[in-house]
Amino acid sequence: MGIPYLPVMWGILKTSWERLGPGGEDVHWLPPIHRMGDATSLLSAYGDTPIHVLGLSCYTWNWRLQLHIAQQVKSRHPDCLIVAGGPEPDYKDPAFFAKYPYIDMIAVKDGEITFNRILERVLARGDARGLPQDGALFLDVPGLYLPGPDGSAHICTGPAEVPSGFEHSSYIAQSAYYEELRRTLSSNVIAVWETNRGCPYKCSFCDWGSATMSKLRLFDMARLEAEIEWFGRTKIGFIMLADANFGILPRDLALLDRVVAANQTFGYPTYFSYNTAKNNPERTVAIAKKLIGSGLSSAHVLSIQHTNQDVLAATERANISTQKQIKVVRELMEDDVPIYVQLIMGMPGDKYETWKSCFTDLMEWGIHAHYWVFPYNLLPNAPAAEAQYRERWKIQTLDRYVLLNHGLRMLGPMDPVLEAKSRLIVETSTFSRADWVKMSAYAACIKALHNCAVTQSIAVYMRFTHDVPYAQFYEDLIEGFFANAEPSRGFYQAVLAHHQRYLDEEDAIDFMAIPQLPGFPYHIDPCRWLFVQICFAIDAFFEALREHLVRRYPAVAASLESLVAYQKNLIVLPSYDRQRGKVFVTDHDWPAYFAETQRRLVPAQLPEPASTPGAVIAVGDQTWSDERMTRPLDWTASSEEERWSRWIHATVTGRNSIRKNNFQELRRLSSGAITTGPAAPGTPSPRRLPITR
Repeated sequence: MGIPYLPVMWGILKTSWERLGPGGEDVHWLPPIHRMGDATSLLSAYGDTPIHVLGLSCYTWNWRLQLHIAQQVKSRHPDCLIVAGGPEPDYKDPAFFAKYPYIDMIAVKDGEITFNRILERVLARGDARGLPQDGALFLDVPGLYLPGPDGSAHICTGPAEVPSGFEHSSYIAQSAYYEELRRTLSSNVIAVWETNRGCPYKCSFCDWGSATMSKLRLFDMARLEAEIEWFGRTKIGFIMLADANFGILPRDLALLDRVVAANQTFGYPTYFSYNTAKNNPERTVAIAKKLIGSGLSSAHVLSIQHTNQDVLAATERANISTQKQIKVVRELMEDDVPIYVQLIMGMPGDKYETWKSCFTDLMEWGIHAHYWVFPYNLLPNAPAAEAQYRERWKIQTLDRYVLLNHGLRMLGPMDPVLEAKSRLIVETSTFSRADWVKMSAYAACIKALHNCAVTQSIAVYMRFTHDVPYAQFYEDLIEGFFANAEPSRGFYQAVLAHHQRYLDEEDAIDFMAIPQLPGFPYHIDPCRWLFVQICFAIDAFFEALREHLVRRYPAVAASLESLVAYQKNLIVLPSYDRQRGKVFVTDHDWPAYFAETQRRLVPAQLPEPASTPGAVIAVGDQTWSDERMTRPLDWTASSEEERWSRWIHATVTGRNSIRKNNFQELRRLSSGAITTGPAAPGTPSPRRLPITR
């Protein structure tokens, strides 16, 4: 994200040593490495300072960099004891130490007590020479994996000791270091914050610090309140909560009130990121409303993963019931809280058909904006990585780059160290690699057509007035029309070929170049690429769409002819000039019709819209407003390519929603009267048009 993190693990281990271990001055803690970068450059700050113990906190995004750091430290300081912790080191792999001979041991689960024990043994030994080879020194330290003698299978020293009390704050205990670091960093800083450890759930895709399926261990309230005050006073802009289920405890609401109060007092923190509780809908809603209302968050993330109960059961995901999920959704939407829906593609038990229904289920619930699709990343120590589970579901994986940003990536090669690959499930007993490609393409099509509001209004009309289920409508639209009719057939084939390349080519990324904009310095993700291609071919696309829908639904041909034209006119294009506005004619009162669907939220039988022959609609949008943000519809440029580029930055990146991609400020002029330029004095002000969320 381009925002620096405060180095949390260094503070936790140092504070544990000083407050719970022997402490003293025999251990000198060097400043931690807290940035991503070239290992040689990062280590140059330490010069020839001897390093006797190196701790590595390892996760997916930094694993390769940690390996480079470990290699270089071991080369410079052969007697340095290198300890790898965190969720990434695959301690179950008997060949681990053969693959990574510069790592001397793995510490599993919570690291505080284990690391204290390691330092105690090092101090007791009194001499660092030959330290890495003295494995017997650590055999009585629980929670370690050590190399076996003479290359034999590694040794486990037993279950780790984990702390049960957390009264000492590492941020406050090490405040002198953190506050000095804060002064040297940019205007925004991220602090990872814990209020508890553990997770009672057992989702097979998850490795929450090896703490899934475990009892919650709560941090002391006095400590947490002091940390909140410190975050505000120290001007920490971004709090990233490390709890697995914020809202699982009643006290979480009180903690959030403290965070909001700190923001009001100090102006910080300014943003609060968290992971929602799975089975506490009332608190989930209350937390979302507090955060949105205070400006500490811009949207609520709904962690659905999938809507099919059999697929969820296969991954041991314990979501709340569908009816409770819908209740949460409706309550948030009634209060105009923007929603992101997290989905995982490639879950064991899933199929192409159930994956398709996942999206249309969300539409039936009333959610029409931003479906956030993640590929299934098989973490090495998650339950799904167990040999028995992999064999049961016939799991096949590939290591590929995964970029989870807002739709753009600068052109250029990937850095294999700083941009680590993820291990993706691309085949199971229930779907093939060819299915995976089709599932990926279907997700891109749904997001482009529905989330970006190219066909959303048409789908809503067919559902509300003609009881055509969203599943039926989009199966026909994507597989019957989009994949087979020009110009969209070419777009669809390009996305299929792109995802096949992603499987076939080791260094491929899931982003696509825009051929019409050779000077555009970015790739964009497939759903946004499809949306841009549709906009480049807007006339041909909507003419083909009109022909298809009229042929498919002849009984409502007249209404569909009108609606297709109306939907086309709603799309915000680079040709729009906000100084001049826009006018178009419609012969049905679609604004009133969609205002009614907005009030209903979920499907209900509605009559056809009123007939309004020759009615003129004037568009007056100057900005788009969504996710608690307002941005200008301004892409004035000297060249057409530059205008398209600015339009992409302004409306295509970030959250996909109708409020960004369709005009919202519409007013009805007198029938037949088409005007251009500013409205005459006395003309009614533009009426907000909440078509659908």
